[in-house]
Amino acid sequence: MSAAALIGLPDSKLGERPVVYLILKSEKATDAELIAFAAKQIGRNLAALSIRRVASLPMTPTGKISKAELKNQATSFR
Repeated sequence: MSAAALIGLPDSKLGERPVVYLILKSEKATDAELIAFAAKQIGRNLAALSIRRVASLPMTPTGKISKAELKNQATSFR
């Protein structure tokens, strides 16, 4: 993995659903394998986690990942 960003999107059942955006160096791992690996590392149930593989992440003028832009993109694809 070369970069990642995590955002929360509104969800009627959970209140908020976690969505991770990943730029991966290799496409070998499945989403289920990525979730299982992350769950082991942080010790939480990540069944509600959604993974979105992207080529790039939107950046702010100061060089940080723009989570606001990710939320805008995510809600426009619903």
